[in-house]
Amino acid sequence: MKIGIISDIHGNYEALSVVTNYLERFCDQIFCLGDIVGYGPDPEKCVTLIRENGYKTIAGNHEYAVIDRIDYNYFHKMAKESIKYSKDQLSKKNLNYLKSLPLSIMFNGVSFCHASFYKTSSWIYLNDVNIKDQFECLQTPVGFLGHTHLPLYYRKDVDDYFVNREEFGSDILKINDESKYIINVGSLGQPRDEQTKATFGIYDFASKEFKLERMDYNIDRTLKKIRYTTLPAELATRLSMGK
Repeated sequence: MKIGIISDIHGNYEALSVVTNYLERFCDQIFCLGDIVGYGPDPEKCVTLIRENGYKTIAGNHEYAVIDRIDYNYFHKMAKESIKYSKDQLSKKNLNYLKSLPLSIMFNGVSFCHASFYKTSSWIYLNDVNIKDQFECLQTPVGFLGHTHLPLYYRKDVDDYFVNREEFGSDILKINDESKYIINVGSLGQPRDEQTKATFGIYDFASKEFKLERMDYNIDRTLKKIRYTTLPAELATRLSMGK
């Protein structure tokens, strides 16, 4: 069984449609790790695609802001403006769908959340400081998340509690049965590692292998859409620079 894992779509329908068309050809199921909305021009189209295709989906902090479960006044200015925009764009059906989403999922011995296995509703960022707490709260050998928009992984060796942080190269990550892993799949719709391709992953349960993938899409169309909305123009600039 192979699954596609996407996160942080942020209203980028061009990226989402290209990636999901690809994943549906090669994967048995697609998991979405939240932040479908915010920043981008097409929150309604993105939520509709994910909802209608029945992807296993969890809520991110942008979903929680849109459905008024957290106060988005704490967001920075551009994020706040994009939340307001998303709220105006979303249909009642899609708002109700977002309200139904859980904060975490466990499936076939693998855990999924948006931001953190440690205090899932606090929206803290995965980093070297809290990583041991993350592993303490991870209930399965492998966990996938997003939120930071930066693809990387941590490995904890069982015997000596050594924690290692690695960035992804071109190689496939082979899951070792003697270790635990927390894997950040990056951002499909708004990568922030100074590249502009849509970023996502594929996990093979049979071989226990994870592959980070990057894919071209029509970014110019997304940039043009942002500039023709009421969204801050800086959001198009950031997307074009991968920051």
